[in-house]
Amino acid sequence: MIESAPLLVVDFYTTWCMPCRIAAAALAKIERDLEAKGFKLARADLDKIDVDKLAGKLKEPIRNVPTLSVFKDGREAARLVGVKLRHDFYLELKRFILSAAGIQ
Repeated sequence: MIESAPLLVVDFYTTWCMPCRIAAAALAKIERDLEAKGFKLARADLDKIDVDKLAGKLKEPIRNVPTLSVFKDGREAARLVGVKLRHDFYLELKRFILSAAGIQ
C-alpha cells in the first residue's frame, strides 16, 4: 500500500488514546480541505496491524501514539508524533503534508 501511493498519510493510533482523537479530527479536516488535490489518507490501528511488517518501510519503529507518517513515493517524508493544541496540530500536520507533496 505504501509503495503504490504517490502521497500517503498513515495514522498510527489506538482507540483508547485521547490525543489520537484530536489527530483523527485534524486528519478529517485536512482530508476535506485537500480532497481536490488527490491526497490519499490511510489509518492503521496498532491493535490490528503487525507493526513489525512495516519495520522495513519506516525509519524507526512506532513507539508512541498518535504517530502520523507522511510517505511520498514509498519513502517516509515526515513524521509527527503526539499532538498539541487542536488548531496548532492541524496547521503543523497540514504543513507537513504540503511540504512532502512539494506544495508550499
